Amino acid sequence: MRRLVLAATALALPLAALAAGVSTTTALLNRVPALPHDAPAAYAQWIDKNGDLTQGPAYAGLEADIKTAEMAPMAQQNAAMNSIMQKYSTPQGQAELAHMTMAQKMEVARQMQAAQMGGAMTGGAVSDSDGALIRKMQPSDAVIRIRTKMADIAARLGAIEQQWAGEDAKLATARDAALAKLPICKGEAGEPSMLSIKGVMLDYAGKRIALAVGQLPKYQALANEKRALVAEETKSADDAWAAYQHLQSPMLRNQMHGLVAGSVANAANDVAALLGIVEAGSKRAAQAVAQKKGYEAQYKDAKGC
Repeated sequence: MRRLVLAATALALPLAALAAGVSTTTALLNRVPALPHDAPAAYAQWIDKNGDLTQGPAYAGLEADIKTAEMAPMAQQNAAMNSIMQKYSTPQGQAELAHMTMAQKMEVARQMQAAQMGGAMTGGAVSDSDGALIRKMQPSDAVIRIRTKMADIAARLGAIEQQWAGEDAKLATARDAALAKLPICKGEAGEPSMLSIKGVMLDYAGKRIALAVGQLPKYQALANEKRALVAEETKSADDAWAAYQHLQSPMLRNQMHGLVAGSVANAANDVAALLGIVEAGSKRAAQAVAQKKGYEAQYKDAKGC
């Protein structure tokens, strides 16, 4: 019976989240923010630890909720089984098991198997109401088509990031050339003053920020396009999940669960992909600000020759 205790523990987190109420994928989509309007606004969305940027609470919280939504259908299917396992994982339940006959223990195992399979697997005609619900769970042609379009968006995102990296590299080359032209201080060091180096570094850091401001609208355009496509998918997935809740036949619930759970997971994944576009643009813009702040700290005591 040790397996009962371990399995109950493993399922506790997703089921607790489910009991608390899980957002629909459409609600999650509506929480994905737009791209920040400029680099300082982007910087405010991240936590800066000496130039190393990590997600702020808004991004991290939404990502966690998306993952919960992906797990929720499977957690609900296991709810009945989990209830049995939780009962027998308590000290009272363990004592009850210890005094059971083999036949009684086999009956507990049978109940768990029935719960795992979604109920008794009996045949019979499909009712009109269940038939109508099943039709709502089938992926629509529109959802199938938009997945191809979303793959194209991913390729275009890569092209934008490559172009931004190229512009960044040009600025770095120009900065190095400007540093090489700085006048040398008289004396043993034979190097430019730290103050003149500071001027060049901050100047080009400012140009990186200006570049970021020009790139953010490109990410926003892709995000808008992606959002419109994902909205169709989340509506379809949420409608399918809602229809699934009303199926009367345990056999049909078991048969349709994989399809519906897959639709919800795919929709949640695509909400995450939209969030990924927003995060990618925001973080690159934020890094430009973080770099300038780093230079300001590095050269705060810079002096001339």
